[in-house]
Amino acid sequence: MSQSEESLQNSFVQQFNLMYSDYLVILSLSGISLNGSPKERAMVMQSAKKAGLINGIADLQLVLPHGVTLNLEFKRPDGKGVQSDSQKLMESSLHKLGHTYFIVDSIDLAFKLIANHTEYTDRNFAFNQLFQQFSGETALSQPFMFYTTGTSIESIKSDFRPLYHLE
Repeated sequence: MSQSEESLQNSFVQQFNLMYSDYLVILSLSGISLNGSPKERAMVMQSAKKAGLINGIADLQLVLPHGVTLNLEFKRPDGKGVQSDSQKLMESSLHKLGHTYFIVDSIDLAFKLIANHTEYTDRNFAFNQLFQQFSGETALSQPFMFYTTGTSIESIKSDFRPLYHLE
């Protein structure tokens, strides 16, 4: 079974917030599923459009160091997710204004984009900040993410270095 856009985006946001706690992720209303009846959803969207929501906006905006912002549109990894006409228009408009817009179909791609738009020193700082919580420990004294108690801190760091593009 293929991963949905929503689960891909949710997984990315959870990992991004853990790894880059000082950076910002901004969710577009178009990047969420609305609950309720069709009439209730239409009312929410109508209200949002009055307040400034425009069609085609990317699912997420990442605000990174040094004034860098990445606009990410998540699509299914199986290649079946396609851009709407309004998303294509938004992509074109953002590029004309000198901004970024990326179609993301994997968590790895999202982290490569972050690496391509940040400095090594910034990624290294975020990496060290994450692992500062384990200062003095050689192994986990309590579970961390999907790692169990007793897992070597160095093995966890080895797993994370490629995500931060520190190798």
